[in-house]
Amino acid sequence: MRLQDFLDEEGLELDDVRWYLAEQTADRLLNLQEDRYELIRLVWSGQLERELRDPADRFLADIDSRVADGSIDEAMLHRTIAEIAASKQRRNRAGM
Repeated sequence: MRLQDFLDEEGLELDDVRWYLAEQTADRLLNLQEDRYELIRLVWSGQLERELRDPADRFLADIDSRVADGSIDEAMLHRTIAEIAASKQRRNRAGM
């Protein structure tokens, strides 16, 4: 089963995945405030730009690939869906 199938079952959309990934990226970047040079390196090297290009599509493809090769099981998919759903709730509470 693909991640998109689980998203559909839970009434989640690609926009919810994008928000979830944006939360994760923001948290990661905020944690780098202690390591200014690592943040500079991420921007300077273009790595951050690559990460921000079509993140939801890459995320879905990565999860589906990992399911196919057996490195992610259905329980992990359900945890991921729960995290995306929780992110959506936080977004709705924030009025975004």
